Amino acid sequence: MSTHDDHFIAFTDETFEEEVLKSSTPVVVVFSSDSSGSTYITLRQVQELVREYEGRIKVGTLEVEKNGLITRQFRIRQVPTLLFFKNGLVVDYIIGTVRKSDLRTGIDDLLDG
Repeated sequence: MSTHDDHFIAFTDETFEEEVLKSSTPVVVVFSSDSSGSTYITLRQVQELVREYEGRIKVGTLEVEKNGLITRQFRIRQVPTLLFFKNGLVVDYIIGTVRKSDLRTGIDDLLDG
């Protein structure tokens, strides 16, 4: 997917615990699929905002087809799904295509909470 850049981390089953669950920085994980048009739209929205929060949050994607262990662990049924993690716990989520205003609210709540 062409929306990936150096602001996104590619999370995997193997790196998820260290990069997300043990992170001291709040994390937004976009569960994605290359075959999903709505994933592409959501990633564009995330990409537009992620630079504003650089250094304060970690943002990345996890491709559901390639990472079944984490996908099953968090019971992801639809892509895109965004999970907001703080101190290793899911504190919020958004399922489906996300509006920029909802994403901004979710990130602000993650940082303030």
